[in-house]
Amino acid sequence: MQALATTKLQLEPLTVGHAEDMFAVLRSPLLYEYLDPKPPASIEHLRERYARLERRQSPDGAEQWLNWVVRHNGHLIGFVQATLTKPGTA
Repeated sequence: MQALATTKLQLEPLTVGHAEDMFAVLRSPLLYEYLDPKPPASIEHLRERYARLERRQSPDGAEQWLNWVVRHNGHLIGFVQATLTKPGTA
């Protein structure tokens, strides 16, 4: 996976190293006003999740996981993701 950039946004492949900064971003209650998931319970929980996602594929190899963190003017603001289940399908 590669980093992607525009003049205002940067996408970086998600790694365990992003967990601490993303924990603060993902704790905002505003993110969950219309979403079912809950904020991560702890930084360690988020590190464990990111360690799985950093492998870039499901344990059985059937899915490819593409996850990026999003920066705006150098500050983390969120993430984007896609799951590929077969060639050309996301």
